[in-house]
Amino acid sequence: MPEGDYSVAQSVTLASTTADATIYYTLDGTAPTAASTPYSGEISVTSSTVIMAFAVLSGWTDSTISAAAYTINSSTQLPPSLSVPGLSGSANVIVKDSVSTGCTTSPNCLIVGGDFAAAGTLAANNIVKIKTDGSFAVMGTGMDGQVNALAIDSAGNVYAAGRFTTAGGVSAANIAKWNVASSTWSALGTGLTGDDAAARALALDSAGNLYAAAESWNQETEVSSFRIAKWNVTSSSWSDLVTEMDGYANSLAFDGSGNLYAGGAFTTIGGVTANYIANWNVASSTWSALGAGMGDHVIALAMDSAGNLFAGGDFLHRRWRSCKLHC
Repeated sequence: MPEGDYSVAQSVTLASTTADATIYYTLDGTAPTAASTPYSGEISVTSSTVIMAFAVLSGWTDSTISAAAYTINSSTQLPPSLSVPGLSGSANVIVKDSVSTGCTTSPNCLIVGGDFAAAGTLAANNIVKIKTDGSFAVMGTGMDGQVNALAIDSAGNVYAAGRFTTAGGVSAANIAKWNVASSTWSALGTGLTGDDAAARALALDSAGNLYAAAESWNQETEVSSFRIAKWNVTSSSWSDLVTEMDGYANSLAFDGSGNLYAGGAFTTIGGVTANYIANWNVASSTWSALGAGMGDHVIALAMDSAGNLFAGGDFLHRRWRSCKLHC
């Protein structure tokens, strides 16, 4: 199996052109030695891995070390989920609603999106409101597929994105808007389309424009594509902010100046090398890295009132410290 990007786990076979040679390999990016694991059969690669190997045969010069990098960007990989009492399935995202009627008193209402059919005795279908008294309230008839991301605008309207085709019985390609005044769902134009498409993250700028991180999987070419798109609230139209990404974005966040931060499973974005975290500068309309980035996938981002950015994810070490902007 050649190195490269794949959407599912791969089985990798190692071979030597020298008969009876023993192959030793590593999976952690370190150079193999004769004390490393001897190859005995197919290697299952379930996550992004660098395989390094060399061949040894008594009386022969050891081969040079070969390396192959495999990136697994599964379009079916879900965000981390959690259990919420009363739900029949898992929750993928929870946001606080402090705007809508009945949610303006402490501790505010919560909107929960995920992969569940019921909330208590109510048919919720992947999205539900938890009111201040702890009771559930449905949001129409919900979605016909999972909800991965939520955002609430200043008027209390809720945007939901994930992997679904209808919202409240209305056709909506993976993203929809809950109008708090009419208590109805509506589509956002043509939505986030593509083969086996799904959305992972949402963020709103100060003008109310919506940004969505999405992906799709082409079954014919077996290639995943990733993008961050913008829904212009004034023109009611979609435009791509970036399509040049080698992995998905899991989280989006804005700072007080309107600059966008993206974190995920990418190492390049907009033609710029950026290890799992990057910044879109609204003034120059360019992407840039944040220092050396992170050691692995970023799952969540948060910005505090002082302009410090915080990242959480699957990295064992950090290459970039949380700090104030332009540090």
